[in-house]
Amino acid sequence: MNKKSFRPRFIYIPTLFVLCLLLTLPIQAQQSTNSEEALSDLYAKFKTAKNLPCGQRDEALQVGKEIVEKYSNDELNKPVIDFVRQQITKIEAEDKACKDENSLLNLNEKYKTAKKSSCGGRSEAIRIGKRIIELYADDADNQALIEFIRKDIPKIEEADRICQRNARYDDNYKTKNWRDFFAVSKEIIAEEGDSRLALDVMLSLVSVGFHITAYDKSNAYNSETVFYAKKAIELIEAGVRTQARWGVFEPYQTKSKALGWLNYTIGYISYFRFKENKKAIPYFYQAAQYDMEFKNDAFVYQAIAIYYFDKEAVMASSLAVNEFITKANAAANNPFDDGFGYTAKETAKRNEIAPLYKNLVNLYNMRYNLEEDENVNDLADYIQKILNRPLIDPSAKIYRKPLTQKQIRTQ
Repeated sequence: MNKKSFRPRFIYIPTLFVLCLLLTLPIQAQQSTNSEEALSDLYAKFKTAKNLPCGQRDEALQVGKEIVEKYSNDELNKPVIDFVRQQITKIEAEDKACKDENSLLNLNEKYKTAKKSSCGGRSEAIRIGKRIIELYADDADNQALIEFIRKDIPKIEEADRICQRNARYDDNYKTKNWRDFFAVSKEIIAEEGDSRLALDVMLSLVSVGFHITAYDKSNAYNSETVFYAKKAIELIEAGVRTQARWGVFEPYQTKSKALGWLNYTIGYISYFRFKENKKAIPYFYQAAQYDMEFKNDAFVYQAIAIYYFDKEAVMASSLAVNEFITKANAAANNPFDDGFGYTAKETAKRNEIAPLYKNLVNLYNMRYNLEEDENVNDLADYIQKILNRPLIDPSAKIYRKPLTQKQIRTQ
C-alpha cells in the first residue's frame, strides 16, 4: 500500500468531525433559544388561564401539563416548572370541588354572582346564602366566610324590600292607584320616622289628597290628608328639610310654598268638606302670610272677613262694618300708638285687624283695577256685598277682568 495515499485518510476524519461540530452548534443554540421563548409563551398562557373562575380552568391544566412534560428536566427553569406542577395539583382539587353543585366553593361563587343583580332582584343570592349556612354551619375551617354570609343575608333582604316598596310607591302614583299609593305612603312615613324622606312623602301625599278632594270631588282621603299636612308643618317648623324639592311628586319647590299649601289644604278641607269654618280660618290666614299665590287670594280674605264679623255679631250689620273700618283706620294710621285709652283686649284686637284691613284695601284695588289717583270710598259697601255672596270654590275657574291699556303698557 502506498504510504502517501494512506496518511491523508486519517487527516480527513478529524477535519470532517470539526466541520460537523461547527455546523451543528448553531442549530442547537437556536433550538435552545426557541425552547426558552416557547416556555415563556406557555407560562404566560398558563397564568392567564389559571385566573379564570373556578370550574373554567381546563386550559390552565392543559397548558400546565404541557409545560411540565416538555421542560421537567430543564434545570435552568426548575423553579418555574415546580411552581406550575404545584398549581396544577391545586387547580385540579379546586375544580373538582367547584364542579360539585353543593361544594362551598361552587356555592360561594354563585352567591357572589347573584349579589351583583339589581336591587330588588336578589332573591337568588338570598336562597344560595341560606343554602350555604344550612350545609356548612359547622365547617370549622370556613367559619369566617359562613359568618359573613349569615350577616350579609339580612342586609340584602332589607335592601330588596325597600327597593320593592319604593317601586310600588312610584308605580301606584304613575297609574293613579290612589288607594295603594296612600297605603304605601303611610308605610314609608311610619318606617322613616321624622327623616327627610318621610317629609317628602308627606308633602306628596298632601298634594295628591288636595287634588282628589278639590278636583275629583272625592272625600275618601280627607282625614289622612289633613293629618299628614299638620304633621308636615310640625316637622318643617322643627327644622326638618326635604331631600330635594319639597316633595317627591308635584314638588312645592320652596319651604314657603310648602307651608302655604299645607295650611291652605287644611283650611280648604276643614271649610268645604268638614264644614268646620272656624277651625279652617286660622289655616287660611296662615296661608296668606307666605310669599306665594295665597297672599292675594280673594277667597282667603273673604273667609277671614266673614270670620271676623262672625265674632262681632250674628249678622254683619253696616254698623259692625263701619266700626271695623274705623278701628282699622285708627290702627293703620297710628302704628306707634301704645293703646292709651284702650283696654288690653281692645289693643289686641286693633293689632289683629290692622293687617287684615290693609290686605282688604289691597285686594279691593286689585279686584276693581283702580287707577292710582282713584279714591277707595266704597270699601264698606264692598265688604258688605262680599258677606252676602256665597263662598267661592277655589278649585273653580274664576273669570278675571281684562287688563286696561294703561296696565298693559306699564307691565
